[in-house]
Amino acid sequence: MMGSKINLNADVMQITTKSLHIGRLGGFLLFLLLGFTFFSCGKPGVLNQYQRIPDGQWKKENPVNLEANLTEKNGIYNIYLQVRNTTDYNYANLYLFINTTLPDLTKTRDTVECYLASPDGKWIGSGFGKIKESRWLMKKGMMIKNPGLYKFSIEQAMRVEVLEGISDIGLKIEKQ
Repeated sequence: MMGSKINLNADVMQITTKSLHIGRLGGFLLFLLLGFTFFSCGKPGVLNQYQRIPDGQWKKENPVNLEANLTEKNGIYNIYLQVRNTTDYNYANLYLFINTTLPDLTKTRDTVECYLASPDGKWIGSGFGKIKESRWLMKKGMMIKNPGLYKFSIEQAMRVEVLEGISDIGLKIEKQ
């Protein structure tokens, strides 16, 4: 009888030890998840938005239109251009016209060249599979003198009427 009590307690000890081990592992995973959530937030974003290009075929006459309400006078912002392309995209670069309308209706137009692949043909963007995502800093430390609604119209400026292989165009605006 005494031997069976010892075996029973040993079995209970094993179960308890395994439960504690799983509990510690679960606690560690929860800690990691909360840490990633807290630290991955980075700078507060005012806008982080993509517009999908229907069927990955971007027609010249269909600009991507995005808006951001920048309300803090003398606020300083960084503006990023974001592009998602497929590995079926036929070019190493992408030319864009970026038209910006300020709250006072002043308009600006910039021509931007984005490199999506290196000279040896390797995609620069991140991502797995067929979709690659790239981001470029367009304006660093831009001071907002006129708070209000900023409108961005992004046009493909390649020498084709229909550009294939661009799946999404976006902007990220964050406070500096």
